[in-house]
Amino acid sequence: MKGSSIAIGLAAGLLRAVSVNGQDDSGSTTTVHAAVIFTRHGDRTPLNLPGRAKLTQLGASQLFNSGSLFRGRYIETSDAQGNDSAEAANGPISGIAPFVIDNSQINTLTVEDEYVVASAQAFLQGLYPPLNESNSLGFPNDDPRLGNGSSVYGPLGGYQYPQLQVPSVLDPYNIWVDGATNCPNYNFAGARYFSSDEFRRLQNETQDFYSGFQTNGILQDSFPQENIGFVDAFSIFDFVNYTYTHNETAQKTISNGSLARLQDLAYAHEYALNGDFNTDPIRTIAGSTLASQVLGLLSASIASEGASAKMSLLFGGHEAFLAFFSLAQLTDRRETFTGLPGFGSSMVFELFSISNSGSNSSDFPSEDDLRVRFLFRNGTEGGSSGSGNSTGNEDDLTAYPLFARPINQLDMSWTEFKTGMTAIMTPTTGDWCDSCGSIAPFCAYYGTDDSVWINVQGGDGSGTGGGRRRSSGMSAQVAGVIGAAVTLAVLILAVAVAMLLFGVRFYRNSSRRKSDLGGFKGGEKLASDADLTSGIVAPGSAPDHPRGHERVGSWELREGRRAEDSAFGSLARPESAHHRDDLNPFGEPVKTRESI
Repeated sequence: MKGSSIAIGLAAGLLRAVSVNGQDDSGSTTTVHAAVIFTRHGDRTPLNLPGRAKLTQLGASQLFNSGSLFRGRYIETSDAQGNDSAEAANGPISGIAPFVIDNSQINTLTVEDEYVVASAQAFLQGLYPPLNESNSLGFPNDDPRLGNGSSVYGPLGGYQYPQLQVPSVLDPYNIWVDGATNCPNYNFAGARYFSSDEFRRLQNETQDFYSGFQTNGILQDSFPQENIGFVDAFSIFDFVNYTYTHNETAQKTISNGSLARLQDLAYAHEYALNGDFNTDPIRTIAGSTLASQVLGLLSASIASEGASAKMSLLFGGHEAFLAFFSLAQLTDRRETFTGLPGFGSSMVFELFSISNSGSNSSDFPSEDDLRVRFLFRNGTEGGSSGSGNSTGNEDDLTAYPLFARPINQLDMSWTEFKTGMTAIMTPTTGDWCDSCGSIAPFCAYYGTDDSVWINVQGGDGSGTGGGRRRSSGMSAQVAGVIGAAVTLAVLILAVAVAMLLFGVRFYRNSSRRKSDLGGFKGGEKLASDADLTSGIVAPGSAPDHPRGHERVGSWELREGRRAEDSAFGSLARPESAHHRDDLNPFGEPVKTRESI
């Protein structure tokens, strides 16, 4: 194990010695064409507390620092004064906008949890800061002068507005960053684990350890008694870790050894639910859908010859990390991938090429010349998976070989990468629906049976946004007309059966009052309406002077008539012919009444 750690360290050092975009000693040029970055949210309030979990100030700082780090690696070529920055040799992605965010180049997808969305926003603030901070020359390509000679600058020093995709759990696009949600078979697999001998063993062995946190008051009134144990290992660690990070008294009460053991047990709990592929493949569903999204985004960049999807930013929870680590056989590197990823951790997939000094670097390379490398940055503590209190630096971003490749093979050809990802991914929405046995609304459309299937988006079946749908041999318009006709026929048949067998009849209610819409403010009394007398004057008082036009059909007239009925009895009021509902529209027209 120690020798493996030394080998990884040497390999990581070799990677850092080679720039992302730059020349090596042989004169070859390395160019990054696209990057897909999946990032865990920042520090947040515990999930077991009342109300919705929120991103903390620490969490916002973590993600802002992460965004700044990736700006230095992939975007920034000079600092605000126009000088070469320290990371100038490490960037940028070919053709990416350096100052003003171009949402056609940046794809951002996040789960809908409030703290995850806020994490994405904080990350993007660091990636594309306000324009007066990222460029001392002002607002490039945007003249602030108006026609009247004045100048108007954007708020917050030129704050930039990135476009975020935030699908709900009922949106099929959500599965690509949160594949375990709405997946019944994933939940059933978890239930099977909680009834296993392995779970019962850990529950019994650790019960006294967990009970100690209730005794010292850390968990008092925070968890039900039946949940204090390994059964709720992750939530307990999440709560204790938050308390330790934000409470000075808790840091004096909780030892580092106890916190580390809580974290190890939380990892064992979460790996069993999200990473144990050999016991039940559905447990890694979050990693397989993420693999599909990553491959699809890089394929889209290649298809556009680098014009789009230059940087794709995905945000989610720790479940996808653990699942992908297992599927990509990264857990063999135990010193890095057998623990919970820290807040702000990032997985990076770089698409790049290496060209000789004599080649035309302006042409997008062929697929045979494209390569991919995987990098990982564990939180913002330089490799620790704890609470993540420091900002970290680019040296924390380290390359590792995927799919059990030798330790010195830190990158692979695009073809090899595509083959490896295809083997572990869930390619389409329909496949996800089938694997999960999901009853999500969209699965009624994407779910499979013995029908013929066609790809909805992405001809290569990479699953970048779509899935599969039934091919019935007819257009959607024709199918819609047929469906409407069948529905109408069934409704008519049901009504006919009800009339024949149950004597159901339909009559027109001739005594029904007309819809009372009242005046322009409606028919009900409002708080601002002044009372009108409607001709009823109390003894010894004089009627008020009229105030403007009385609203026909308004509450005043109705209340007045009710008062008359109450005072003088219910008097029958004959309706004029034009107010009757049973008037024959084909009869003689109404004759004009002439009288003096």
